[in-house]
Amino acid sequence: MKKKLNYILILLSIIAVFATIWVRDAYGKTSLDQILFHLQVPAEGVSNDIIVIILYECFVKSLVVFILVLLFNKLLSLFFKNEYIKLVYKNKSFNLLPFDFKNKFWFFCSLVILLFVFTDTIIYYDVIDFTKNTFNYSTFIEDNYVDPDNVKLTFKDKRNLIYIFVESFETSYASKNVGGSFKYNLIPNMYNLAINNTSFSNNNYFGGLEQISDTDWTIAGIVSQTSGIPLKVSTDGKLYQKDGKFLNNAKTLGDILKENGYNQTFLLGSNALFGGRYAYFKTHGNYNIKDYNYFKENKIIDDDYYVFWGFPDSKLYDFAKDELKSIQEPFNLTMLTVNNHTPNGYLECDSKYEKQIENVISCTDLQLYEFVNWVKKQPFYENTTIIIVGDHINMDSTFIEDMDNRKIYNVIINGKTPIYKQNRLASSFDMFPTTLYSLGVEIEGNRLGLGTNLYSSEETILEKYGISKVNEEIKKKSKYYDDKFLFN
Repeated sequence: MKKKLNYILILLSIIAVFATIWVRDAYGKTSLDQILFHLQVPAEGVSNDIIVIILYECFVKSLVVFILVLLFNKLLSLFFKNEYIKLVYKNKSFNLLPFDFKNKFWFFCSLVILLFVFTDTIIYYDVIDFTKNTFNYSTFIEDNYVDPDNVKLTFKDKRNLIYIFVESFETSYASKNVGGSFKYNLIPNMYNLAINNTSFSNNNYFGGLEQISDTDWTIAGIVSQTSGIPLKVSTDGKLYQKDGKFLNNAKTLGDILKENGYNQTFLLGSNALFGGRYAYFKTHGNYNIKDYNYFKENKIIDDDYYVFWGFPDSKLYDFAKDELKSIQEPFNLTMLTVNNHTPNGYLECDSKYEKQIENVISCTDLQLYEFVNWVKKQPFYENTTIIIVGDHINMDSTFIEDMDNRKIYNVIINGKTPIYKQNRLASSFDMFPTTLYSLGVEIEGNRLGLGTNLYSSEETILEKYGISKVNEEIKKKSKYYDDKFLFN
């Protein structure tokens, strides 16, 4: 019995080590808010590829190492013929080789490894600071939040909107000579679109938006860009279910456009239930949601068709073209790509680079460019604004080393000309009012939520308080946020 327990603990300790290494490599320093959020939301729709990778990286590798240890020990036993190399200390002896798995030493070794992984995880994910912030209240959100219900919005022209959330898309994918982090430019087309249209930059060349606390995963990025607030976690997971009221009292882009007669569609190549996306877009704007399940149920794709998270971006753009041919104006077509998803992405183009994810990003660049060019040829384009923004930066901590240069990509095509578009400290919060203004909406005071209309000269909260201060305050507990958005 003692030997079996030691075997179990040894295997668990090996799994803990491999799992820790893989999660950090694939997802970087994920916030605890994100982890807690995903523990509560629907998990259906997770990519089969991700499940296979997790099984391989965390369990298969661990089992192989465990079996190799046992085989190695068996060979040692045969070599020593039931004799042991012993370690003697103060009249006590310990069988050093071959390993004696019945000995308490292995029990304690396994516990030490598990304790080390547990302690290191607490430190790595700032669990202590997170716990402190749970009891450390801040009025920052209350002091700086501008309720859209109290702001006069004037729709002069109801321009159509095509809003594309691009999975894990950042400006650092460009080459170093133009402001990126690579020797070569992975996104030449998106770079050219940015410099020839409106793209808000943190510097005087090719930059982007700062990633702020509680906006650093897909649904959090979507929420922050369309409502001007961070995504804090509710203890009631039902809010994120299919019929849940996700941030029910928030006034969002979808709510405002619905009130003004827009026809709204949310198009994505995965299961919209995953991460609460269905609940959010139904709660705010009653979008017509067309996801992987929709296309399967309507026999547009085969029942057994499943690629990556559902269907790849090539099909997403084809379906978007079909949607745009039939949707009535004014419209808001919001899209979410998937091919760039960590850890390796899904490749649909020829390989030009050594790493698959580099080829995937390069392919995303080309697919986006071709789609934009198609839209420009359509009769509705003259009255349509195209916005392309990364949902967050890439989570893979091993892919990009230049952490200070990582900014969220953004470009507004066929919108207005801003007063200042360079050297602006902006975040995803600012996309909320900026998007409306690009559609011809006059915004009293140029602020909505925690965001600022970047077409104006009004200060953003990052310009007013600094990045560190904003991150520090956002992480803290907000009674105003809880009362208004989570538990209302």
